[in-house]
Amino acid sequence: MGSMHRTLIETLPESESTNAMFEMATRTTSMAWYLWEFADCRGAETGRLKVATTKQKEVERGLHEKNQALTDELAQANEKISKLNASVIVEHEEGFDKALR
Repeated sequence: MGSMHRTLIETLPESESTNAMFEMATRTTSMAWYLWEFADCRGAETGRLKVATTKQKEVERGLHEKNQALTDELAQANEKISKLNASVIVEHEEGFDKALR
């Protein structure tokens, strides 16, 4: 402790220094309780975020499965379209050939 602080404390009457010590102790205790509550609230918030994250992952997994099913259906539909187009071209060519004979 510096000489300035020592001079300040030594000049205080005993009752004032005792009151100052009690006030600092009370404020320190209040701050400790506040920090404890703040940490507890943060812990609860973290728990809620973990639950929300888990639910979000489940939703994403479900959407991914639906997306995959739709992609498979699209591939099958594209195959059918290709086969139909090929058969239409063949029939068109056959009709054209008949017309030329």
